[in-house]
Amino acid sequence: GMEPVGAAVVDPATGRILAVGHDCREGSNPLLHAAMVCIDLVAHSHGGGTYSFNDYPACTFLPVDNTSQPPPSLEDGLPYICTGYDMYLTREPCMMCAMALVHSRIQRVFYGAPSSHGALGTTHHIHSRKDLNHRYEVFRGILEDQCKRLA
Repeated sequence: GMEPVGAAVVDPATGRILAVGHDCREGSNPLLHAAMVCIDLVAHSHGGGTYSFNDYPACTFLPVDNTSQPPPSLEDGLPYICTGYDMYLTREPCMMCAMALVHSRIQRVFYGAPSSHGALGTTHHIHSRKDLNHRYEVFRGILEDQCKRLA
């Protein structure tokens, strides 16, 4: 079932909230952790995305603002999904989500409560591995007491 975990993606250059999501694993998809939901919602805002969140009205995204600066591009001209963005989570991401954040090129992650299977400090430090081609900053303990009470 769903766990009480929420997430948001923010463009730190503008302070604009780009996506808001929560754990959506109550159905048949075990991949829909809050961080994965938010990454997919950012992809939706750019015309992509894989999943439908029609059954989860609290999971939303803002369409791309054409007046904002586009994220840096790859050699083929396409940007990574979350280049330069920040993600805020109520709980420390697991290994799968921590790696998805590497692949999406998130800039910084802020989370509240540690998790027994967390991969950004509790069991691993995925975000700072030198053998990965992208690393991101992590800030722990944001509103930690309030986040712990959600469990």
